[in-house]
Amino acid sequence: MRRGKALLLARTATANAAGAALGVVESIYLRALGLPPDIVGAYLGASTLVSALSNYALSAIADAYGRKRTVLASSAFPILGMSALYLGAAAGVLLVYLGPGGAYSALYAENAEEPDRDWSHLSIVAVAANAAGSLMPTVLSMRDVLAAGVIVYAAGTTALVAVQERYRGKGRVTFGIASKGTLARLSSAAIIGLGAGIVLPMLPLWLNTVYGVGPGPIGILMSAQSAVMALAFWMAPRISGMIGRLRTIVVTQAVGVALIALFPLSPTFPLAAAIWTMRSVAMNMANPLYNALVNELIPEGERARANSALQLLDSVPRSAGPYATGVLMNMGNLELPFYMTAALYGAATATLYVLMRDRAR
Repeated sequence: MRRGKALLLARTATANAAGAALGVVESIYLRALGLPPDIVGAYLGASTLVSALSNYALSAIADAYGRKRTVLASSAFPILGMSALYLGAAAGVLLVYLGPGGAYSALYAENAEEPDRDWSHLSIVAVAANAAGSLMPTVLSMRDVLAAGVIVYAAGTTALVAVQERYRGKGRVTFGIASKGTLARLSSAAIIGLGAGIVLPMLPLWLNTVYGVGPGPIGILMSAQSAVMALAFWMAPRISGMIGRLRTIVVTQAVGVALIALFPLSPTFPLAAAIWTMRSVAMNMANPLYNALVNELIPEGERARANSALQLLDSVPRSAGPYATGVLMNMGNLELPFYMTAALYGAATATLYVLMRDRAR
């Protein structure tokens, strides 16, 4: 294994552990600060939008001057955001997801040797870290989770210092992308984003409202689903080798859509947890294959911007989802968000297949 890849995997592990712990508590924590569900949703949606816009700008800088230094410098934002939340400032949530994710993907792609395998390794490490991080709320208070997140995230960022980067940038910041035709074929990310935004950020608060469970049981659920997903990511390139990358993406997404529609019908938390875990495995199994596809199709000099452009396509509609769910929860309509998400995911899967069937195996 390349040394750079190993260091990037280490940083992924710590960042994901901190992010997973935050994801379990953030909506419930904001509610505990006295905010109603619709305002909680508005904060989470704004966080997604601010993150997406900032990430695209940072990724353009990374393509111009180097990915590593940009990722290192921007790592201060999540640390400041979690610190602000710890002090009771709800606006801190606007900073916790800032960082050039597209630049990080491009840096990892430079250190990858076999795309499907190496992106699966990244996904396995990410979900294993998610599993560990999601357990933090079972032993720590919500406020202590934020403090631990700061320490873990900061410690992992130091691994980036030793990563060697060949790419030096073009020395000129540009926001345009020559491969916009390829991005247009991947535009189903926008539909996915809206569907994900409706359900995912507000799920802990939804489970707390419907079943009366707190951060501890919810953390155990998130940890369990992450542990199972590690196996799914290991299987993904093997299934892709048998039936093809695009077919694997479509089949797994279709199974996930059916499980999302079943989820709100669950009468008990254990049954809901089982269905949600199966849904997470099905929907996320294709992630490493999708990442490999994107980084194969995009030229190296545009990868940071292209990955961030796809994140922007995902995140702008995603930012509207939490507020919509908060409004529906205030109205007492707890099932509709999941049916909306199932319909959107189904449409996105069909769109991806139609637009990419002549470009992907």
